[in-house]
Amino acid sequence: NFNQMSTLGTFIDPLADKILVGCVAVPLVMQGALPTWVVGIMVGRDVLLISGVLWVRSFSRPAGSPFIDWSTKSVDFEVTPTTSSKLNMVSSVALLGASLSNLAWGVPGAEVVEALCYITAATGVVSSAEYARAGLEVRAKFNK
Repeated sequence: NFNQMSTLGTFIDPLADKILVGCVAVPLVMQGALPTWVVGIMVGRDVLLISGVLWVRSFSRPAGSPFIDWSTKSVDFEVTPTTSSKLNMVSSVALLGASLSNLAWGVPGAEVVEALCYITAATGVVSSAEYARAGLEVRAKFNK
């Protein structure tokens, strides 16, 4: 671990996670291996998070700086993952893996996939609420 960090990397890494989840989850819905409602929560959470980051950037960037600036001079907030967000990513990956395995080989059973659906949905809703609250707190700070 070189402990390297770039502005571009802080955007690309979470975006790659969202693309991975979407590219696997949507075909699983189309195959009937996952219910639409849970994938709707998964994708909706990601859309909310990306929209929220753009919304915060719209009022928090320094005057005169471009909307997207890959240098570190205009970065004045950082999206740090919450515990519920980390749990959501773990449960999402477990759900996708279990669904793929169930579709291909019948294991784990449907009960495990169903339980993972509820866990993923719950952590998705909780982390969405936490990020929404954090975005509103940042907005309130800039309104002062």
